[in-house]
Amino acid sequence: MQQREKILAIGFTIALVLWQGWPLIQRTFFQPLDDLRAELKAIEGNIEAKDAKQLQMIQTAGRLADWRNQSLPQNDLDAQRLYQQWLTDLTQLSGWKDVRVSPGRRIDRGERYAALQVAVEGTATMEEFAMFLYHFDRINLLHRIERLGIERRDDSDNAALRISLVAEGVSLETASDTDELFPRARLAREAGRSDRKIQLTPADAPFVAGLRVRIGDEYVRLTAQEDDAWTVERGIDGTSAVSHAAGVILEAAPIAADEAEQDWSGYSRMIADSPFRRASPAAAPPVRTPPPQNDDARDFRLVASVVRGNEPQAWLHNAQKNQRIVLSEEGTFSISDISARVVEIARTHIVFEASGATWKLELGDSLRSMSRVSNPTQPSPSPTAVTPDSNGESSAPVATESPDN
Repeated sequence: MQQREKILAIGFTIALVLWQGWPLIQRTFFQPLDDLRAELKAIEGNIEAKDAKQLQMIQTAGRLADWRNQSLPQNDLDAQRLYQQWLTDLTQLSGWKDVRVSPGRRIDRGERYAALQVAVEGTATMEEFAMFLYHFDRINLLHRIERLGIERRDDSDNAALRISLVAEGVSLETASDTDELFPRARLAREAGRSDRKIQLTPADAPFVAGLRVRIGDEYVRLTAQEDDAWTVERGIDGTSAVSHAAGVILEAAPIAADEAEQDWSGYSRMIADSPFRRASPAAAPPVRTPPPQNDDARDFRLVASVVRGNEPQAWLHNAQKNQRIVLSEEGTFSISDISARVVEIARTHIVFEASGATWKLELGDSLRSMSRVSNPTQPSPSPTAVTPDSNGESSAPVATESPDN
């Protein structure tokens, strides 16, 4: 065999061996490498999926923290009462009239949260309703308007509207167990209309620069603190600066993060497009001059009718002074220019005698909103004289006044 033929035979033999043995070589040498590459890719995919899930959990945890900050207090009874008072204050600040605010349903959503409803009825112009919505939307609360009804009362350009709505707030099971909706403090001394510095008590109240705060019917913004005094921007967000007496409550009114850039213009357009009026929209929130300060009869509202020890009680509450008056049937009370004797305590109202007439006060109404009713056919017994017993307790039902805790 010639040399050339030998070389061809050897090459042919090598090629045949490679052709027949390549699967074995691939399984022996290359397949493990391919398996390792596939495993590495799967691990990388799992890492990316876990990273995405972890990011989602972090984002969800962040939202849960935000929701906890926006939640009503954990105790649903306290939460509904505080939410009812906040809505009452907001209707007053917005200028509504003939207002009635009453507790609604408490809807249990299992162990996670409860939906607490409060019914609000009142008369307002479109501007006053828009002002209510403006502050309702901006406040840092987890709530919404669940139902809304509007009835036009006349044909004027700025008609009075009868508004009925149901507001619904959320109380999370993991929310703080507190007796305040927002942090509070009091004025350490009187603040005049033009004062730009106010003093608070306690001085270490949990307020920070930039926070919006409500004093009565006025919103102010805290700008800087020096010792126990705060420099403030007065009469913001459509309110006007007025004088405030020492001891008046200040309540934080934080703005929700997603509403920080929201301004009055959108609500102004709502007024312009309203089918209830034809007047031109206001360029800024309507500035409303609050009613005279320190009218206790206006500030005290009927907030509860309860039964304690088989005896009915009614509670009058003054949010400005953080005071509560507990009424019993046949008891007496005196607030501002109203001196009265309680005749009846019902589930939704009380009846009392004052100034020689009989009056009715509905749950949620201010004492100034009392309505006159027909005098009873039988003369009412005189108020029972009250004398303290040996333990200092009253031996007859009377009204008692005490600050809320």
